[in-house]
Amino acid sequence: MSMTGSIPKIEILDGRERRRRWTTAEKLSMVEETYAPDVTVSLVARRNGVQPNQLFHWRKLRRKGR
Repeated sequence: MSMTGSIPKIEILDGRERRRRWTTAEKLSMVEETYAPDVTVSLVARRNGVQPNQLFHWRKLRRKGR
């Protein structure tokens, strides 16, 4: 029996991967964008190359005034 469909691509990272550092202004901008009508946290995260859980964390910090 043959399988149809495509095989997912696997990306192999070679060497040390660097982390992206976001300024406070960039974080606040992304957080504010998540509160716009018809916008989801996942959508904003994808647009900016951030994990949704990170964006949820920043939203929580904002609510606490940090």
